[in-house]
Amino acid sequence: MRLDFLHKTSNSLLSNYSFIAIEKLAAKEMIIKGHGKGINDAGWSMFAFILCSKAEEAGCRIEFVNPMNTTKECSRCKTIVPKSLHTRTHNCPNCGLIMDRDQNAALVILKRQPLPKGSGATCKASGSLGATSGHGGSNALGDGRTKIPSLNKEPGSPIC
Repeated sequence: MRLDFLHKTSNSLLSNYSFIAIEKLAAKEMIIKGHGKGINDAGWSMFAFILCSKAEEAGCRIEFVNPMNTTKECSRCKTIVPKSLHTRTHNCPNCGLIMDRDQNAALVILKRQPLPKGSGATCKASGSLGATSGHGGSNALGDGRTKIPSLNKEPGSPIC
């Protein structure tokens, strides 16, 4: 059942977005330290592997970014705003930005990804690299505000 969910979720993401940036979580280390039971339950490592595998076929690009302070950093001014796990709103005392904690973290993650250097699918988690065709454009935030043009050109284009 979980595997089916992970496949359906990855298919949905890859059919709607040509670029996805996610945290490179050290799931095994988090579980050992007692911080990651939810990560283990959700199959985060398996999901990342499935997403990367399918990204190449779909002509999409996946980038993994450093997860340090993604939920604490202000996406507008980069101030670190300490929060408990139960605090669901980001409220920056420096610049006044108030928004959902997860939306703020998504913006931080998106800003941390390297600038596109070419075309094709890139998956740093599996170590694979390939150039494939894809669809045009990405709605990275899911609300139409941040559009990233497709990184894909012609099938077989070199990756710069």
